[in-house]
Amino acid sequence: MSGGTEFTIAEGLDSLISRFGLPGLPPGGAPVFLLSAGWRSGSTLAQRLLVSSGRLLMWGEPYDHCGLIRSVAESLRSFAAPWPPGSSKGLWPPAGYIVDSHDPPSSGSWIANAYPHPADLLAAHRALFDRLFAHPAAEMGFELWGIKEVRLDGEHALYLKTLYPDARLVFLHRNPWDAWLSYRRRHDERASAYWWFRRWPDEEVSTPADFGAIWQRMAESFLTWGPVLGAATIAYESMVRGESLDALEWAAGAEVDGSVLRKRLGGSPADRRDGRPRLEAAEAAEIATAVGGTAVRLGYTGPTEGVA
Repeated sequence: MSGGTEFTIAEGLDSLISRFGLPGLPPGGAPVFLLSAGWRSGSTLAQRLLVSSGRLLMWGEPYDHCGLIRSVAESLRSFAAPWPPGSSKGLWPPAGYIVDSHDPPSSGSWIANAYPHPADLLAAHRALFDRLFAHPAAEMGFELWGIKEVRLDGEHALYLKTLYPDARLVFLHRNPWDAWLSYRRRHDERASAYWWFRRWPDEEVSTPADFGAIWQRMAESFLTWGPVLGAATIAYESMVRGESLDALEWAAGAEVDGSVLRKRLGGSPADRRDGRPRLEAAEAAEIATAVGGTAVRLGYTGPTEGVA
């Protein structure tokens, strides 16, 4: 385990499940979770391909400034401490803070700390997402629901897979030099532009080093957790060539419409212009330092268009 307060979601979940002997949650409607290693990596294109199946409503970065999924997932890190405290009967503190259903709190017992069972805690996490995401999707007539995210990593995927054992996961990555260039162009061309936030309101991503560090951490987590969780890990570069449609069809549980690849919506005008600007050498160097060997493992060694 990590020291101090640097516990991970995975450590918290492992401790929670093993200490309290939690059974796995039942299937939950096979939601689809599409996680991208940061911005400008084709996540919206992948989202459009997935919903072209006609079965799936995929929410896009819902309430991103709230950090909702990340916050509730990271709240479970505290269980790795281990916590909540407790010891043998007759000692202090009392035998446990988890309420025994056969001995509920009363005026004659020590009840300053009385917690519902952790099984109910995990079930409540799932109930939140069911009500927020699954329920409205079903009301609109969709068989499946899903979420596209650009700020969640492999451990957040583990959390989602714990809540929804039948979930289908797609991890998406792009050349980090190209992704940063697209990100910077997108910022530069907008009036009253602001940089996007990793965590609102104090973690704005405005430099190649910041962008590259986020990409490296997320991509490395995808490499670590993808095989464990049975995720489909795809590259933007192969997706735009139509080479990843089978993975997306597996996730959607139906055929997707490949013609979506030819129908550009939104995006950056700078990405469509001839003679568009290239990365400065200093930018490319910052990205290279940040992404390190993770980029090489995924086949990326530098910007596709070279440097200015």
